[in-house]
Amino acid sequence: MNANQKSQVNSLPGNGYCCDCNSSCPAWASLTYGILICFECAGRHRGLGVHISFVRSLTLDKWNQDQLDTMMAGGNKKFTSFLADHGTDQDNKTTIRIKYATRAVQLYKEILKARVAGKPEPKMSDIPSLDADFPSSPRRSRHVLDVLRPSVLPTSSAIIICSFKYWSHTLFRPLLLDKPRPKFALYAVYFGGGIVAYSNAELRNNSHFLRLATVLTVPVFLATGYILFLSLRSIKWWKTQRLCAFKSAKNKLKERIMKGRAKQNPLYDLYFPPNVSIGSIVEKAVLFYPELLVDHVSYASIVGKLSDAGILIVVVNLEPLRTPIWSDGAGKENRDKIMFEVGKLLGIEVKEWIFGGHGEGGVAALELLRSTTTISRGVFWGCSISHSSQIINKSTTLMINATNDQVARHTISIKEQTRSKSFFNIEGGNHSGFAHYGPQIFPRKDGERAITIDEQQKQCVEQTLNFVFGREIGKNKKD
Repeated sequence: MNANQKSQVNSLPGNGYCCDCNSSCPAWASLTYGILICFECAGRHRGLGVHISFVRSLTLDKWNQDQLDTMMAGGNKKFTSFLADHGTDQDNKTTIRIKYATRAVQLYKEILKARVAGKPEPKMSDIPSLDADFPSSPRRSRHVLDVLRPSVLPTSSAIIICSFKYWSHTLFRPLLLDKPRPKFALYAVYFGGGIVAYSNAELRNNSHFLRLATVLTVPVFLATGYILFLSLRSIKWWKTQRLCAFKSAKNKLKERIMKGRAKQNPLYDLYFPPNVSIGSIVEKAVLFYPELLVDHVSYASIVGKLSDAGILIVVVNLEPLRTPIWSDGAGKENRDKIMFEVGKLLGIEVKEWIFGGHGEGGVAALELLRSTTTISRGVFWGCSISHSSQIINKSTTLMINATNDQVARHTISIKEQTRSKSFFNIEGGNHSGFAHYGPQIFPRKDGERAITIDEQQKQCVEQTLNFVFGREIGKNKKD
């Protein structure tokens, strides 16, 4: 902001003092509400998260015309008068967290956006309560460094239910029984045939029919028993094979939260591109699904680099089960809810959504890509591709694999992958090298990396950016 623009903003009524604590000569602004605040209050606003208050410096940050128009449409006097008219307590003893959780503040934010856009101003009846973003737990009132949520182990009953779905889906995937129609047809044949047989006395006494029925039903019972056995074993696996994020990844996320470049929500973590604020337009956004049993914070470093390049990254939070398996429609519901919150509650307009995922998270994202019409592209790291032949040859999909990856299973040879523009192989990389966690031994032991994790992630980021922005995918080094 240049001196003339700064003078215009400071000349607005009430802008000579901090809107929250009345300190003189405030040098920071909350763009969300068009108000000026002091350095100390700016730190508190950052702790609320960028979706509540987007903070900018009057002297250190660059300002575009839309942001200046927002500040000129607002002002401290207008803000405080509006809150007073709506009965909001503005006593200095009232914490900022409580103050900015009120519906009056939310209404003023929407009114300010409408004024700048030249649209009709909303009314209080149009504003839903957002108190859920401000839990009353004392834990949430701590310093921003404490915002990373602790990992919670799932209950045994939840693991059995979830793992039964997972193993059923995984074992029957080659038969396409993850789709509703084939699954329903199979059940209809077995159970419908059984009802007909037992209701017909002649069939019940036919030895040939009984032998045929035995041949058909025994495999089903054996498969069901095997899946149940794996599900019971999973109680131990789902608790002991959980892969925590490296401390370096946790620190990366903490740093971004402090700078207003990241935000943790119950369903997902957001990584904001530079200069993205409430009401901004984003060209590209990636909805990313983590690997099975892997802490989603493990991806903080690599997805942070993608966000630095201008992509909004949404990493799905799969806690506490950490199991990305959604063959029953839950994945679509989860996807729609996340996209709604980003677009409506944060006010960020995304021009193109892209699916992304790692390992089993990539498998889940592939299935969502196959069944949706609103998202047409996807980029997947270390993903098993034996079941995805229907889409891997499309120019809208990129598979990034690592040659030393022993976790993901491939039925397509390296030669075939090299000839296809849908693949990129990282020489010497392994499965866990796509994030900061490990070593991984479940469901199979991972291979050893022959290159550094930084080199593997550098290549992964470069090719992901090439794909997202429509550039040519790089060739393998050996080519």
